[in-house]
Amino acid sequence: PTDRALAKALQKRGFRAMDDSTCGVRTCDLTTVPAVTAPPGYHLTTVDDVRGRVEAQRAAFASSMMTVEQYQRVRATWPYRADLDIVARRGEHTVAFCTAWLDESNAAGVLEPVGTDPAHQRQGLGRAVCLTALHALRAAGARTAQVSHATAAARALYESLGFRRSGQDLTMRRL
Repeated sequence: PTDRALAKALQKRGFRAMDDSTCGVRTCDLTTVPAVTAPPGYHLTTVDDVRGRVEAQRAAFASSMMTVEQYQRVRATWPYRADLDIVARRGEHTVAFCTAWLDESNAAGVLEPVGTDPAHQRQGLGRAVCLTALHALRAAGARTAQVSHATAAARALYESLGFRRSGQDLTMRRL
């Protein structure tokens, strides 16, 4: 919305802004991150089962085509850190995840991706993995964290964690 030159150029080519207030970017200060507890029957940890982590992502995002090989490449890519890759497990099954990324030079983190297997949603798992990742980011030196979202449910989750709007995505479609 603030890049008027780009918006004008797109409009000249037949694109129009769509009303999409569910998308956006949110930022939080990590000085006060709420305490975290795992919901009963679940435990929080870092990734130790790559296949389970991939299966959880594919369950959370029906359009995901993530494979074990692709995820292994992610894990081998700088600046990936295993201590910032958080999962919730029920028994041997990974059911929720939050990967945090740290920009050390700016003392800032990003949560991406975050998801919960639909069979385990509405139990506080998204909140638990995000809070665990935020605590890990703070321990690693981050002062702020950012997340983007595309649904009202995700927006509500991030707002409940203390994230506040810092940017708005604008969807443009050709009519």
